[in-house]
Amino acid sequence: MIAVLKKLGFAGVSETALGAQEVSIETAGIYTYTAKAVNANGCQSATGVDFKLTVNSLPTISISGSEEAVLYEDVTLTATGTDGATVKWYEGSEEKATGATYVVTSSSDASKIVTAKAFLNGCESAVASHTVVFSAEDCADVTTTVEETVGKIKLLLSK
Repeated sequence: MIAVLKKLGFAGVSETALGAQEVSIETAGIYTYTAKAVNANGCQSATGVDFKLTVNSLPTISISGSEEAVLYEDVTLTATGTDGATVKWYEGSEEKATGATYVVTSSSDASKIVTAKAFLNGCESAVASHTVVFSAEDCADVTTTVEETVGKIKLLLSK
């Protein structure tokens, strides 16, 4: 509040001068206030300065997409939430991409946890999280036969 009053030209404003005039706002919206001067005797100015305070809503975000995939298969995740928000994707603490979709690729990891946040008007959403479990189940039926021929190894795969 002090910073707002100083921007409005009340250079001598301090916490001591304001006393316990805190404003706590829990709901997004536009709020109008009037600032008036009060001297050491408690006399209040007849006029004041009106100002508006805009409190933005926090953006929201959720992630949708497959939760299971085969090893080395790509999975596309989609973020939905507040219109106009910038979405940032993370794996661990590392930012990986920006945009409404993110492609998760497996290497040899059994699972990957991907998180995303939405940013709008200087506000940041809560973290959304999505886990993709990668399995080798399609490879479980593969049988191998090793056959040695003239110093070379031949690998036969069948399913």
